Amino acid sequence: KPLEWHVNEAGLYFLHTAQDIDKALEFLTMNVANNPHSYNAHHRLAEAYEANGDTELAIAHYRKAMSLNPDLQDVHDQLHHLQDRLPEDTKKG
Repeated sequence: KPLEWHVNEAGLYFLHTAQDIDKALEFLTMNVANNPHSYNAHHRLAEAYEANGDTELAIAHYRKAMSLNPDLQDVHDQLHHLQDRLPEDTKKG
């Protein structure tokens, strides 16, 4: 299995530099599958889902990152920002 940070860096390259969201999602999804207990893997996948407009998936992975590392202030802030954008009937705890 590839090293987490290698896959993470590849995913972030495609997300931010190459601006190829599909490729970024492919790498970052694989990273979460290989490292399900990594807050960083979930955090980066959440960023990719957010960039792709998949708000509910982004929230799910931001929540998972927070559950693995509750001290992530930037993730906490981004999670609340996204939850505030959801319609009232879709907001979940």
